[in-house]
Amino acid sequence: MSISLTLAFDRYNFSGPILCFERHNLDWQDYELFDRITAEAVPLVEGVQWYEDEGLELHNKDRYGTPLTYMPAHTIARHLAAVTLRGFDAATLAYLNALPPATRVVLWWS
Repeated sequence: MSISLTLAFDRYNFSGPILCFERHNLDWQDYELFDRITAEAVPLVEGVQWYEDEGLELHNKDRYGTPLTYMPAHTIARHLAAVTLRGFDAATLAYLNALPPATRVVLWWS
């Protein structure tokens, strides 16, 4: 079974659930890197909201039933910079580096 990582960005930094309009799916799979990212992730108690076909949905757990976590943009960028990225993944790293460093980035495992 393969695991993929989607990054969801907290653009507005409001209190309560993160209202997410941007999600980037990463195309690579590096399980050692995934383990390092998971070890540093911070629990996201409030959850994240985004629009699905049925409307706005609140998520507190990923597709595996694991509570959601996040990392600041500068931390996830540091991890991603350690691997060779191409195409959209390289663009995602550039996007992370352009964000304010403390921007919360939700880790959505699927």
